[in-house]
Parts: sequence; C-alpha cells; structure tokens
Amino acid sequence: MSDNDSTLIPDPAPQASAESTKLRLTRPHSLIQRTLDIKVERDQWGHTRQPPWPGVDVRVSKAEKRNALIVLDRLFKALEKQGVEVTVLHGGYDRTEGTYAVREREDRVQVYVTEENKKVPHVPTAKELHEKNEPISSRIPKYDSVPTGKLTLVPGGVVDLSSEESLAKLIAKSVGEIVQNLDQERERRKRAAEERRREYTRQKEEQEEKGRVESLHNAAKALRRYREMMDYIEEVRRFGRVPDGQRREGQTLDEWIRWAEWQARIIHPIG
Repeated sequence: MSDNDSTLIPDPAPQASAESTKLRLTRPHSLIQRTLDIKVERDQWGHTRQPPWPGVDVRVSKAEKRNALIVLDRLFKALEKQGVEVTVLHGGYDRTEGTYAVREREDRVQVYVTEENKKVPHVPTAKELHEKNEPISSRIPKYDSVPTGKLTLVPGGVVDLSSEESLAKLIAKSVGEIVQNLDQERERRKRAAEERRREYTRQKEEQEEKGRVESLHNAAKALRRYREMMDYIEEVRRFGRVPDGQRREGQTLDEWIRWAEWQARIIHPIG
C-alpha cells in the first residue's frame, strides 16, 4: 500500500485500453470530494445551470473523469507533503480560472488532467440524412472527435495506470516539475519586485533632482528681485524722497528705508 489513499485494483473489463486499470478512491482530498459532490442543477425551463464552484480542472470525458480525479487526488496529497497548497480559482477577470499549486500565497503553477481525442469518420444519422436535401440544413461533419481514454497530467506527462509503481513515478515527476516551476516563479517575482524597487528609486531621485533644480531657479529669481529692491532703496536714499503710495502717512525717509530693507531681506533666498 502506498502512502496515498487511492488503491489500484484490476479492471476485469477495461474500456480505455488493455493496459489500463480501475482505481479506487478512498479518503479523497477535500477539493476532490467537493468536486465529486457537485450536483447538476436545472432551471425551471430544464436548462443546465453552471455550478457556482467549477471543481478541479479535469478536461476529460465522463468515462475518464473518476480516473482523472484520482490522479489529481494523489498529486494534491503529495504536494501538501512538500508544503505546497492547492486551490481552485474561479470567477476572476484576469484569466486565472483553474486549479493551481500555490506556495507563499503568490507563486502558483496551473495543474490539470487532459484526455487525448482522435478523429474518426462521421456516420450520418437518420435525421442528418433526412435533412440533407432540405433548403436550409446543417452541414454534415466529415469527422467526429472521440475520446481515447489516454490521459495526460500537466505538469507531469502521460498517465500510466498499469501499476501502482508507474502512477507513483508520474506523481513524483509531476511534483518535481511543479516545485521547480514554483522556484522559477519565486525568482521571477523577486526579480520583478527588485525591478519595481529600482524604478521607484529612479523616479524618486529624478523627482528630487527636478525639485532641487526648480528651487535653484526660484532662488536665483528671488536674488535678482532682492538686488533690484536694494538698488531701488539706494535710489530712493539718493533722491531723499519716497514716491507717493509707498509709505504710510507720517512715515519718515529713514523709517521707510528700514521698512523697505526688511521687505527685501524677506525675499532674499538665503535670508
């Protein structure tokens, strides 16, 4: 018996291939059990309603769904032993729906099981043949896509159900690839974070430099105004008269000069 809770038992009448086996699922992972518990619901008109929670990602025919779920069950349990969580994302707007192996809440790798299909010549139905000569009729397809029962675990590879050992090897390979991909995701995330930090620092330094240059220009303008005011004060002193509108009533020339020099010092860039 493996550490996993799924037990392989021979299938007396295999359908997918002569080498396949039938799997028994015991004590399934919570996500697998929740997927098994999904019930098809119909509205009042008999139309199938999409379940609010889609279940784990198995892209297989109905005949192979249970085998696919058991493969994922084995994988999920093996991942959790490596400290990797598994989650199902749905209802998002960034095309992230699916089943993911997640580590550190940010690094994730998508996992799913798919089934190979083959093209076979289409055999027209009686209805298709009857409607063939109608003025408005659907085109009869040349081929049908038929599921083969050959499953692939992504990441991992082709699913071999011939023995417990072959399935265990696939699970180990899948876990190794997922952990490697998670490591790569973490490194990409760290590089992206470092790049954002450098860009933020660059923009901050750029803004600070821009502020310093602007402050320098303003100081130069203020200095020119200060010198113009001091020149004007000296000119008033030389004339000995303050023009009307620039002094208070009763203010002497010396009082005005002291007041004007104070106003000039206020705008001096150094003070």
